[in-house]
This record gives sequence, structure tokens and C-alpha cells, in this order.
Amino acid sequence: MILGAAIGAVTALLFAPQSGAELRANLQE
Repeated sequence: MILGAAIGAVTALLFAPQSGAELRANLQE
């Protein structure tokens, strides 16, 4: 979903690169 990707990107920038990587991995799974 575009919305999920956008939220994941924003969350990654707000939190940390590691957290963003984990979120992306979870979204793609």
C-alpha cells in the first residue's frame, strides 16, 4: 500500500534507520 510505504518512510526518518529497516521488512513480508 502506498499509505503504508509513506508512513514507514516517515517513521524511519523520525525514529532511526534500523527501525525503518525493520518496518520495511515487516511491510514487505
